[in-house]
Amino acid sequence: MYSIVVFTEKNETEVIPSDWLSIDKKISFWPPYNSTKCRKAVEKNETPDEEWNEYITEWVAEYDSYEKARRKLVKFCKGNSLESTDEDSVRKRVPSSKYVNGFTSGRPPVQASTSWLHTETMERPKKKNFCSNGAKRLKLPAIPPFAPSAPAMTVPEPRQDERELRLYQMLEEIKGQVRQNTLLLQAIMRRENAAEVVNEEFQFPLRSMTGIKDLEDRLSNRDTQRSLTRYLTSLGGTSAKDIVHRIMREIITNELANNFNWQGRGQKSPFSTLLLAKVVIDAAKKQGAKVVEAEEKIKTWLKYSGDRNGGRKKRATEKEKQKPQADSSSCESE
Repeated sequence: MYSIVVFTEKNETEVIPSDWLSIDKKISFWPPYNSTKCRKAVEKNETPDEEWNEYITEWVAEYDSYEKARRKLVKFCKGNSLESTDEDSVRKRVPSSKYVNGFTSGRPPVQASTSWLHTETMERPKKKNFCSNGAKRLKLPAIPPFAPSAPAMTVPEPRQDERELRLYQMLEEIKGQVRQNTLLLQAIMRRENAAEVVNEEFQFPLRSMTGIKDLEDRLSNRDTQRSLTRYLTSLGGTSAKDIVHRIMREIITNELANNFNWQGRGQKSPFSTLLLAKVVIDAAKKQGAKVVEAEEKIKTWLKYSGDRNGGRKKRATEKEKQKPQADSSSCESE
């Protein structure tokens, strides 16, 4: 359905889709388009949105097609009666005299727009038949927006199904985070429990050669080797050096390590022949370290075990004490 309406603010008349009118037909929407796009919007009965403007209107008549409404608009602008003929079958209405002979309030008579209106205005044309098909279209300045008497259209809220979908997605994200945190907590608890079991079973760190001998006897069992390898692997590390040093600090004290070197040179025992050395290297390999790297880091850690925990400072102090005794003995001999 299409209606003929008068835009009272600018005293202009136009055909618009009836869907663009408010329920009381006193407010009309109008798109902020150019002339060509406005015509297409009217013909296609485009749905208004929140960007469209609102204007105060006076409703005149309604027809069932755009073409019929345009023909009646021409008659209305000429001051002729809009009383329907045989071809008109909808909403028969004759406009009041104020639309035909001019407004009683003293306003100028109604003008018909030959361009696409309400974002534009026009001066009174000099030609009498300016509404005819041959009328020249004019480019008109935009009408400034004004406050309508009806409440402004509010932005529609999101649909219910969209809100439910968003809530479902948020719930799934929270559940995923909880699941990850639970798995991490379980892994930490398993590691702590395993550490307690291993420490109780092997009594790490080892402090004597007797402890080394007892551990070697137990590592002759393959299941015991695998269990200790898993535990040492769980200690972690960021590099081959860090991995090996963490393992060695866990299983043996610096004082006991000072009795070993890799090959057993001098008066020290060989560490490379122990089953414990094989377990240490296997644990380092499982964390990405190469065998050669693991062996080199074990050698270095054993070599400097005597310097840790104040060992270097202690040796330096003993050397200082022995130095005066050596000097005094040389003086007596002279």
